[in-house]
Amino acid sequence: MRFESIFAGAALIAAAIAQNIAINSFPADGVVGGRTYEVTYSPADDVPTTFILRQGPSTNLNTISTLTTSATGGKFSWTVDDDLPNQPNYALEIRRGDQVNYSAQFGLTGGDDAVSSAASSAPASKASSAAASSAPHSSSAASLD
Repeated sequence: MRFESIFAGAALIAAAIAQNIAINSFPADGVVGGRTYEVTYSPADDVPTTFILRQGPSTNLNTISTLTTSATGGKFSWTVDDDLPNQPNYALEIRRGDQVNYSAQFGLTGGDDAVSSAASSAPASKASSAAASSAPHSSSAASLD
């Protein structure tokens, strides 16, 4: 009986440690620049969690900005920057320690069409794309905590 209690306790501890980070709900139907959306994630605890806005093909996402480095409690309110270009392929990255996960891709409307047009007509450099996808990313933009 004592062995079973020890084994059960160890299993519970292992399950708690092995919780994978995940985005549970996000604006999958798309976002509108200037509006605020609630993103939920798990585990919903007090460990600071980072959210990063990414954009591009799912196999080569570019970092747009770090939205927050201190989300806690399983919920994060995100006010979409209305200066972002209208694009159909944004994604949220969730990061905690060495755990990383992504949302499905979603579109953005109501953003800056001029930036969108310029960005879509400018040729991309292979060197800058490779560097952007393999280098650690940071942002000096203010976070929306």
